[in-house]
Amino acid sequence: MTTKTSTLLRITTAIAICFSANAHSPDAAKYHRVELCAAQNASATFSASSTASNIQSTQNPISEILEFKSEIFDETRQIYVSLPDGYSNSEKTYPVLYVLPYQKSIFQTDIQDLRSLQKEDDSIPEMIIIGLGDTNGMADLTPSNTSNYGATSGGADKFLRYIKEEVFPYIDNNYRTKNCRIVKGHSIEGLLFLFALLSQPDMFAAYALSSPYLIYDGGEKFILNSMVSYLDKRPPLKNHLYITVGDEPKLISNIQSFLNTLEAKSPEGLEVKFEIKREHSHKTIKTIILAEGLKSIYTNWKSACADTQ
Repeated sequence: MTTKTSTLLRITTAIAICFSANAHSPDAAKYHRVELCAAQNASATFSASSTASNIQSTQNPISEILEFKSEIFDETRQIYVSLPDGYSNSEKTYPVLYVLPYQKSIFQTDIQDLRSLQKEDDSIPEMIIIGLGDTNGMADLTPSNTSNYGATSGGADKFLRYIKEEVFPYIDNNYRTKNCRIVKGHSIEGLLFLFALLSQPDMFAAYALSSPYLIYDGGEKFILNSMVSYLDKRPPLKNHLYITVGDEPKLISNIQSFLNTLEAKSPEGLEVKFEIKREHSHKTIKTIILAEGLKSIYTNWKSACADTQ
């Protein structure tokens, strides 16, 4: 492992590190029962409704599915919520992990993967997991308009505003959250959250990203060409960025360029760890990002999030 260290920014690069994902399933007896979505003190923006009829079993790890009217999008969107075991019997507060599942089954897999990880690694604390469903495809996830992703691409600013101004207040007002938001994303989702780190670095404390798709716009390279202007305006905030990528030469080259600019600018408070895992492809690297990202956040980063164990 090669480590580059500066006063303000640490970038760690590890090449071809093997990892075997834990495939154990969580104990079904520990799954939460399905609860109604009528959370107390709900904002007027949100209209919660029961989804019990959509749940196949009380062993389903999703605690709640919230449906609400977004004022920013002027449409109804869904939020999946998974609460830690024992949540209703305690007064503890919890870090919040945000993910973007395009299917309910993807969110269930994230929950199961997190619980398996917590069983094998006691450095990973219990968390509330929030799944932001109903994303509007490439419109929500792309920072700029590009012909590669159609006429509606380039809506990332609006989507991030929806998360920050509508979702965050609702979650923080209705659940016992710590001031520690973590986000996980793969490919085009990873691109979105790199853009969030640059444009709104106070949204999340820590980022676990696999193969962020910096090449989404071909040779236009919006992120690489605009990142210096964003970094010049960045306040001194504590952030941890973990990036991993598989055997993807073109993507690796662009990510290296991104990291080189970060190192040159050395934004205060930002710590970065980067790993290349050549035994993985773009498709398979996403299976390990949750485990590797959280391990990096909770074993390497001395931050408010790390103090929430």
